[in-house]
Amino acid sequence: MELPFRIKFSLSRKLSGYDFPAISKWHNVRCIAPAKLEPKSKTSRMKKFIVVFLLCFFISCKTEKSISNISCDGKVSVQYDRIKPEDRNKPKANKNINGCTVYFINEYDNQIEAYVDGKLKFEKYLKISDSSDSLENYFAFGYAENTEIPILKIKSKSQNTCFDIQIEKKYKLIYVFLSRNGKWTVRFSNIIYLI
Repeated sequence: MELPFRIKFSLSRKLSGYDFPAISKWHNVRCIAPAKLEPKSKTSRMKKFIVVFLLCFFISCKTEKSISNISCDGKVSVQYDRIKPEDRNKPKANKNINGCTVYFINEYDNQIEAYVDGKLKFEKYLKISDSSDSLENYFAFGYAENTEIPILKIKSKSQNTCFDIQIEKKYKLIYVFLSRNGKWTVRFSNIIYLI
């Protein structure tokens, strides 16, 4: 399919003080167009949209989020440790263990109770200073055979606060922090920080 049309070329120049007259000429031009001009296909646009969406999603992903408790009031801040290249030499938890270890980290001066699937697993008065790196304040448990998603509930009787969340089974260590104002932070990890 040929599309005939005319184009006018115009040239006006000024060269070191001399004025040249403008040159104009009409030229006949022919263009061979494809038989069918199609817009980009929907699949092509959809692929671009998906790529842009995934890129935005992964860039904006955070490793910390605030989630609602199951039965306790308020929200708990949950962090997920991802193993970064600089963490490759740090000791890691055994992935084959069908259970988890919970460490109480930071400053505590509280009576703490911890439950897994409604069963009391830990009850102790914790007196931990902010500078302590003690391994004494932890408990470990195995997952019940019939439980798909276990629930961890920890109470501070002294501050009258608690949290309860579902446990991510792919993480073998849970670090629990309690601020002075009663806000809980839970970090799921496979990196052993306390040695």
